[in-house]
Amino acid sequence: MLKNLTIRWRILLSFAVVMVMMIVMSGLAYVQLANIGQHTAEVKKTTLPGLYFSNQLMSTWMEQQTLIQEHILLDDPAEQRKVEARLEVVGRNADTLMTAYQEAIHQGQEQDDFATIKTLSAQYREIEGTILGVSRAGRDQEAHVILREKFEPLFARVQAALQTLVHVNKEAVDRSTGEILQTIGLAELGIALSFAGALILAMRQPDQQFVTNPGPETVVEPEHILIAIGTEAQLEALTSLARSD
Repeated sequence: MLKNLTIRWRILLSFAVVMVMMIVMSGLAYVQLANIGQHTAEVKKTTLPGLYFSNQLMSTWMEQQTLIQEHILLDDPAEQRKVEARLEVVGRNADTLMTAYQEAIHQGQEQDDFATIKTLSAQYREIEGTILGVSRAGRDQEAHVILREKFEPLFARVQAALQTLVHVNKEAVDRSTGEILQTIGLAELGIALSFAGALILAMRQPDQQFVTNPGPETVVEPEHILIAIGTEAQLEALTSLARSD
């Protein structure tokens, strides 16, 4: 069928095929870029906030534990009230972080881990109130017993649960980052394949015969004339290559 076409139409057909290929490759690159946007939005909306809130919660709970221990060591009621006021502030901050984190949860396993932390948090607050009451009454030895036998084991469970959340979110960040980098690589490859160099549509031989879509095995002689498309830089590179020995 191609033999029945004129050289002009063969070149035009080759040009059309090349353009279609470039459009397809550009379309694939666009899809890859859209995927990058989707992954980036997911990281921004859920993964990074989850990692931030889980780390902040761990710091907040450690501060609460330190303040409770400080309360037990104090004898001055006025100083104890200052610690209790600070505990209230830290507690409200923890509640705010818990609410914000709950809104950022996006995985089923993460929801289960968060539910565990909420349950432990309620127990934590109850034991905290008991310790503060005993400490306020001056029964330091009893407060130390409650701290050692109930509060510290519970704190260890909370800390382990929070570390699990940190690990889950860090894995999600690493996974999303890897997917973004992979998608960028595929998009760059598609763009590079589309615009890597000038595209040779045909070659005119000394006998005025045309070879359309010359393959890599085609030998270019000094008398041959190449018909190609590309940017100015690509065409200049092709000219230099054709003139080289």
